[in-house]
Amino acid sequence: MPSSDITGDGTEVVVDGPTEAHGMVARLTADVLAALPEHVLQHLLDVVRDELSRRDVRALVSGLRDHLSAGGPEPDVHELVELHGEARSVLLVAEEWDTGHLLGPFADVTFADGAVENVDLRRLQLLILGVSALHAPVGYAAEYRVDLVTGAGTFAPIGFRAPAFPPGISAADLG
Repeated sequence: MPSSDITGDGTEVVVDGPTEAHGMVARLTADVLAALPEHVLQHLLDVVRDELSRRDVRALVSGLRDHLSAGGPEPDVHELVELHGEARSVLLVAEEWDTGHLLGPFADVTFADGAVENVDLRRLQLLILGVSALHAPVGYAAEYRVDLVTGAGTFAPIGFRAPAFPPGISAADLG
C-alpha cells in the first residue's frame, strides 16, 4: 500500500491507487490549501517536485535505453552496439541556446568495451530538456551523467572531475 509523509511532521497519508489519489487531490481546494501552515505547503510542494523529477529522469533513462539498444531507431547506433556492446553510460553537456544554457542533444556514450562515442540524441530532445529544466539555470559547463545500468542520473553544475567508465573498466584499462 503506497504512502507518503506529505505533511512534513511524520503524519503518514496512505493513498491506495489512482482513484483514491485523484479524490485526495480533488479535496485540495484553495480554501483547504490556504488553511495549511506554510511549512506543510512547502513540504507538499517539495514532495510533488521530487516526484515529478523522478518521473522525468525515469522517462529519460527509458528513452536512452531504447534509443541506444540494438533494436533502437538509429542504424548508426545499431553499428555502435554491434561493435562495442551495450551502452553503459551517457554524458550530456550544456550547450548555449537562445534562452540560455541547456543540456544539448549530442552526448558521449560509453559502451561495454569502454569505447566512448558521440551520439546524436535529437529524437530524445524533449526528455533531455525536461531533465535540463529540473536543474535550471544550467551553467555553461554543466554536465548530466546517466548510468544506464542502474538508471541513476547525476547532475554536475560545473562538470565532472573524471570520466565515467562502465563497471569493471578503469582508466588504466583504456589507456
